[in-house]
Amino acid sequence: MIDRRRAASIATVAAVAALAFIVACVAHEALAHGLACKAAGGDVVLLTSVYFRCSAPGRFVAAAGPLANIALGVFFATLPRPRQPASALFVGLAAATNLFWGTGYFVFSGLTGTGDMAAAVRDWGPGLNAGWRAALVVGGAAMYFLVIRRLGVLFAPDAPLGWAYLCIGITSCLAALFYDGPSAPALREAFQQGFLATLGLPLIAWLRRGEVRAELPRPHAGWVAGAAVVVPLFICTLGIGLDGRYL
Repeated sequence: MIDRRRAASIATVAAVAALAFIVACVAHEALAHGLACKAAGGDVVLLTSVYFRCSAPGRFVAAAGPLANIALGVFFATLPRPRQPASALFVGLAAATNLFWGTGYFVFSGLTGTGDMAAAVRDWGPGLNAGWRAALVVGGAAMYFLVIRRLGVLFAPDAPLGWAYLCIGITSCLAALFYDGPSAPALREAFQQGFLATLGLPLIAWLRRGEVRAELPRPHAGWVAGAAVVVPLFICTLGIGLDGRYL
């Protein structure tokens, strides 16, 4: 027989993780890239959970996404931990998702020569040579591991980081499945942002092994209800994608 309380607790973790992911995604794609595009005098051509295109691309527009994630992640990381376990998990995951995305983008751009920070360096003028790529990788990796150290203190000792990591990745890929375009490239991008960028979460869980056993938080209907509204709305907008007709 299914343990209803355990199922409700897992649903709470899934809801909190999905909402934390959506906060980071909307901040990166819609708010940061979108507002930077408008400020540069351009128009948003395409806006999805994994793609952003502006009619006036440039270093300011490209760098806005990762830098906004870092700023928002720092904000969440400096908030006092709420007493309610599900709320505390949300604050931690919102900080983690934003900070891992922002700092991880430096590493990704340095290794692959693609992505926001690579585009920003190219547009700046010096060219993305081996030296710049190495600097992006080393600088990004250093920031990433500093984030891991900070988040190791921010999360409650029994936070279910493994479950949260899985739910973040699933939410990212689920939204991309609805993209009104080629599905395979969109899913690849979603896997990178949902599973690869946030690898710090299972790493934190691994580093804490043997300290305190992870526990699912008490069920919280409010978080589940919130996700039940926000997740479908997110899929119907950024999941499917918005083009110039709607922006």
